[in-house]
Amino acid sequence: MSIILVGLNHKTAPIEVRERLAFTDEACAETLQTLVDGEQISEGLIVSTCNRVEVLAATRTLNGDEGAARISSFLSEMRSVPNHIFSEHLYSHANEEAVRHVFRVASSLDSMVVGEPQVLGQVRRAYSNAVTAGTAGRVLHRLVHHALHVALTGESHGYYSDFAAPEALGKVMRSPFFHAGTWSSFRGRTHGREVDPATVPGWRFVASLQTHDQVGNRAAGDRLSHLLDTDLLGCGAVMLLTSPWTPMLFMGEEWGASTPWQFFTDHTDPEIAGGTRRGRRAEFSAHGWAAEDVPDPQDPETFRRSKLAWSEVSTGDHASLLGLYRDLIALRRTTPDLRDGDLSRAGATWEHETRRLDVRRGEHRVLVNLGEEPWETSASGPVLLAWGSGAAVSGAVSGSPVLVPARGAVIVAP
Repeated sequence: MSIILVGLNHKTAPIEVRERLAFTDEACAETLQTLVDGEQISEGLIVSTCNRVEVLAATRTLNGDEGAARISSFLSEMRSVPNHIFSEHLYSHANEEAVRHVFRVASSLDSMVVGEPQVLGQVRRAYSNAVTAGTAGRVLHRLVHHALHVALTGESHGYYSDFAAPEALGKVMRSPFFHAGTWSSFRGRTHGREVDPATVPGWRFVASLQTHDQVGNRAAGDRLSHLLDTDLLGCGAVMLLTSPWTPMLFMGEEWGASTPWQFFTDHTDPEIAGGTRRGRRAEFSAHGWAAEDVPDPQDPETFRRSKLAWSEVSTGDHASLLGLYRDLIALRRTTPDLRDGDLSRAGATWEHETRRLDVRRGEHRVLVNLGEEPWETSASGPVLLAWGSGAAVSGAVSGSPVLVPARGAVIVAP
C-alpha cells in the first residue's frame, strides 16, 4: 500500500489558483467517491481551505509518480481547470514524506501563521467528510488519528486543543491554570479563574506529565514513553520536577516503562461487559480507530499487557531516565529555589519557534531546549545538572555561556 499526497498552498500558488481548485464540504462526498474507484485509488480525503488544497490517497497499484499524475488529472476534471494552469504550483509526496507532511499540516507547522488553531479543525473536517463519503479506510484512519495526535508529541486534539497556543507552555510554568477566566475552544465557553501569586503557594497544586486516567482513557493505553524518545522524556521530567507545583509521577514514568496502561474491566454481567466493549470501540471509532485496534477491556490479556516489566528498570535508556529522576528529586530536596512555591518568584519565557524554555526559579535557571539545534544561552553559572545526548554533568567554565544540547536541558546555579 502506498500513500500519495498532491496539493498546492499559500507558499506555492497565488490565491486565484487556489480558489479555482477549492472544494466545498458539500462537494467533497461526491468528488471523493469519484476519486476512490477501488482499482487504482482505494482511500482518499481532501483538505480544502483558503490557504491550501491537498488530496491524500492510498493506493495498492500506483507508484508515487503514477499516483501524483492520477490525482492531478482528477483535480483538473473535477474543477474544470486545465492542468497547465496549476501544474507548476503542485507539490507531491509519497509514503514517509506524505505522512511527514500530513503531520506538519495537522500540527500547524506548515501554516501561514505557525501555531494557528484553525488548521486542526480543518483536518478533522476533511477526515469527517471522507468518513461520510465512505472513502476513509484502515490506512487513512490510522494516519489521520496519529497526525491529530501529534500536534512534547504535540498533542492538540480533544481537550488538548486549547493548549496548542504558542504561549501555553510558558504560561503554565508561571501559573497553575492555563485558563483563568479565558475562552476555552474545547468547552465553547470561558473557563477557570486566576490564582493570586501573592497569597496562594504553588505547592497547593498537583502537576503531572501523565496520569492513569489520561493514559487509560486513550484508545491503546499508550504512555508518553510510546510517543517520545528518551531525550524528550527527560526534558519533561526536568520541567516537572523543578516546577513550583507538587509533582505527581505515574507508575513507571520514572524509567519510561514500555508497557501500556490499557483500560481493563472484570464485569461479570454479560450485558454490562458487552456494553463496555461496544462503548469503547464506538468512542474511538470517531477518532479514526478501527474496532479491532481498540483493546477488549474484558480480555485478560489487556490486563496482563498493562503490568509493569520490572526487568527493564536497570537496562539501557530506562536506567538512564531513572537516574535522571533520582538526580532531580535529590536536587529538589537540597535546593530550596527548585521547590519554592512562591509564585511571585517564578518566571518563564517560552520561544515557540525555536522551542526553547527559560525558567527562573529564584536565583537558579532551568533551561530546556526542545528544538533540534544546540542553544547557546546567556546563563554563565555552575551547571548543577545537564541532560541530553552528549551532555556532561559538570560545572560551567566561569564566565562562559551555558550550551544546552538539542532536545536537552540544563539547570544552572547562581
